Amino acid sequence: MRTARQIAGKAPPGPATAPGVLTATVPLRTRSAANLREHWAVRAKRVKTERDAGVWATKAMGNTPQVWALLEQPLAIHLVRILGPRGRLLDDDNLRSSLKAFRDGVAEALGINDGDQSAAVWSYAEEAGLKWAVRIEIRSAPGAWAEIQGATK
Repeated sequence: MRTARQIAGKAPPGPATAPGVLTATVPLRTRSAANLREHWAVRAKRVKTERDAGVWATKAMGNTPQVWALLEQPLAIHLVRILGPRGRLLDDDNLRSSLKAFRDGVAEALGINDGDQSAAVWSYAEEAGLKWAVRIEIRSAPGAWAEIQGATK
């Protein structure tokens, strides 16, 4: 199994899709932990890899005071699970479960509590792709939250 640093290093962050939006894509296959029956050591290794990938993807976006000054808190953080070949769509609770460790890594890199709604608003989506990956989009929340809600309906 590859380490998170190797995973994050394989996919350079993409350009910002709009002013004030930071985007990065990490080649990572996530699985819903709700239905997995795996040994505790295998689970711990998987969770650590996913969490570290979230940290490195966030830091690869340009973790500098100038960049984060553009994105005043609260933040709108949108996580997209990109399906590989023959990938199956997950329902809402399994989608959140599959991205939990990645979300924890993003929150760690940003220095926020991922359960605090005043610091960040989290949203999730899935889309078809050619290879398994996770895309993260970070923007300031006031106008972005309405856009995200409209996109997921």
